[in-house]
Amino acid sequence: VSFIDNLVGQLVDKLALTDDPVQAGKKMSETTIIVLWGDHGFYLGQQNRWAKHANLEQASSAPLIIYDPRNPTSGVKTTSPANSIDLYPTLCELAGLPIPEQPLSNTVTTGRPLRGRSLVPVLENPEVSVNSGAINHFNQNGAYGYAYRTERFRLIEWIDSADTVLARDLFDYSYGNDLERVNLA
Repeated sequence: VSFIDNLVGQLVDKLALTDDPVQAGKKMSETTIIVLWGDHGFYLGQQNRWAKHANLEQASSAPLIIYDPRNPTSGVKTTSPANSIDLYPTLCELAGLPIPEQPLSNTVTTGRPLRGRSLVPVLENPEVSVNSGAINHFNQNGAYGYAYRTERFRLIEWIDSADTVLARDLFDYSYGNDLERVNLA
C-alpha cells in the first residue's frame, strides 16, 4: 500500500509540473480526472476464511476513488453503493462525452441504455445515491451466491441449479455488525 501511495504521489506531482497540451495556461493537475480502483478484498483468517472467495463485505467490496479537480467536494467520503459498471458512464459524463447506447443485436448498433449509472451526482453531493444497492455473484460448490448491498444492509442468497434457496444471510451494518457476526435472516 505504501508503494502504491508513493507512485500515486509521483503521478500527482508530475501532473502539477506538466502543461496541458490542449488547454493553454493550465497544468495537467487542473484538467486530469484521476480514478483509483482496486481489486476486491482478501480474507486473512477472519471468519475462518482465506483468500477472496465469498459474498461477504470483506471479499466483495473494492476501493474506488474518483478525483475531479473541478469538483469542490473532492476528498469527501460517501457510503453510496456503486458498481464497477458505473465507471464508464461516470467518466463519459465527467469528460463531457455522450454516454453511448449498447447494441440491440449484431446488426443494430444502438438501442439499449448502458447498465451502469453515472456517479457524477454522488461526486457533486456525497449524501445522494444513484443506485439503491450493488450486486455481486459468486459460485461455490455448485451453488450460486447472490449478494445485494445497500448502504445499510447486505442480503445474500445461495441458490442451487433448481432455483431452490439453500441459505440466506442478512447483515445490518448500522449497529456495529461490520464483521458480519449477527445474521438477521
